[in-house]
Amino acid sequence: MAGALSWMRTFGDCIKIVPAENYHLTLKFLGAIGVERISGIQTALEAAAQNVSACDLRLDGWGVFPPRGAPKVFWIGVEPREVLVPIFERCEAALENLGFARETRDFQSHVTLVRTDKAKAPADLLERWKKLSSLSGPVAFCADKITLYESILGGKASVYRPLGHFKFCTYYSK
Repeated sequence: MAGALSWMRTFGDCIKIVPAENYHLTLKFLGAIGVERISGIQTALEAAAQNVSACDLRLDGWGVFPPRGAPKVFWIGVEPREVLVPIFERCEAALENLGFARETRDFQSHVTLVRTDKAKAPADLLERWKKLSSLSGPVAFCADKITLYESILGGKASVYRPLGHFKFCTYYSK
């Protein structure tokens, strides 16, 4: 995936390609939280992962945020979405019990690949992205856990430090 994006480096500092080691699917963004809340969040996510089956997924379908106007985020979708929505809902419910507000937007299963400074981005960037998306096929993988990450911002790229892994209980293949 990262190799397919190397052409975007020619756009200079208006583009930030996400390093492959930072690829992840966000089920819930918690924002800044105090260290005293981590244990409760870990317990909630452990409960959310119970009775969830590992699932076969695929990276497929390319898109941008926002969907209209100059794009700021370029992403690849994670499918089948209907397998992920119940896991998302379990996380939402578990974390709502700790005072985290439910997400108001529809769950959009995706992995962020590129961020851009839309004010500096070239006008044809979106057209080039669409062309790239037509050239690649799906990439399959198995999701078998929820990981709680701490985001450490700064430098060229964010660093994601795992604060806990919460394994799904069984394997399921559709």
